[in-house]
Amino acid sequence: MNADAVVAPASGTSGPPRAEDRRLAAAVGGGALVLWLLAGIPLGLLWAHLGPRVDVIAVAADGELSAAVPLFTNDLVFGALALAFAVVLTAVVLVLTPARAGRLLPLVGLVLGSALAGFVALRVGQHVRLAPLDAFLGRARAQGLSAADAALVRHTVGFRLRARSLYLVAPAATALTARLIGLLQERRQRPAPGEDPAAASAGPWWWLGA
Repeated sequence: MNADAVVAPASGTSGPPRAEDRRLAAAVGGGALVLWLLAGIPLGLLWAHLGPRVDVIAVAADGELSAAVPLFTNDLVFGALALAFAVVLTAVVLVLTPARAGRLLPLVGLVLGSALAGFVALRVGQHVRLAPLDAFLGRARAQGLSAADAALVRHTVGFRLRARSLYLVAPAATALTARLIGLLQERRQRPAPGEDPAAASAGPWWWLGA
């Protein structure tokens, strides 16, 4: 009887309340979104630093042709950085998130944050790269460069994404990384011969299977 009195309270407090789990899930999802928004700043700085630079004088003399190849490479640099950030940040969040946080809200925070971070990175990169160009064009205007020529140069070498589909690289990589990690975890938790399948099947929230 004494044993029952001791065991009963322990079984009733074996897990946190569901309301607490929902709050934890919302906190993790919001934290993942904020983490991605903050990550957009170094992503933009790296993009501005690693992206190809265009000879403004050559572009002014030759129009779009001089900038075609390096600006195409600029898109590839952005896509590669977005892919790397997505894989690393998703893995970090998945490892640190408790299983009781659930799967929906944390994953929504990761995917939504990764999508918004692309726009943050774009603005940061443009601010870093276009500020010197605008200063150069301002001096050129003062020395007689026409407004039309200045606008042509700025449009040609403007630091921007030509392929808008690259905004989808980070969200897609985030979802794929979560899926792949879940598959690995499911395989690791596969019950051994003689093991209880019900005990071995419970996986963390980021397993996206049934």
